[in-house]
Amino acid sequence: MKEELRKRIEVCAYLMAEAEGFPPGRENDFWVMAEAKVMSELAAEAKKATRSAPRVKGTEPACAAPADAPKPRRTLRAKVATADGGSSAAGTPATATTTKAPAGGRGSRSTKRTPSRGSST
Repeated sequence: MKEELRKRIEVCAYLMAEAEGFPPGRENDFWVMAEAKVMSELAAEAKKATRSAPRVKGTEPACAAPADAPKPRRTLRAKVATADGGSSAAGTPATATTTKAPAGGRGSRSTKRTPSRGSST
């Protein structure tokens, strides 16, 4: 296993150095960077492998909550409409609707009066 790990780090360091044009005196820098990258990849692979591993019936994770512990309450988030009619900053859709006044009804009279036809000015 150690030989495979060393080879993987070596290849990674070579590719990093090649990408930067093999600058002289930076071999150790590339090795350290490659080592960190390979180790983080191995940790991610191990984490993924433990997630997908089937559980044995009757076993619980070590950090499981006790059975008699109360469940946390869910809270409602306020849904707020933004000025442009889009969604709110929290990512929840706007629920408020706007209504327009009728276009030609009695509520749209202007205050300026025009003279009637029969009057002379």
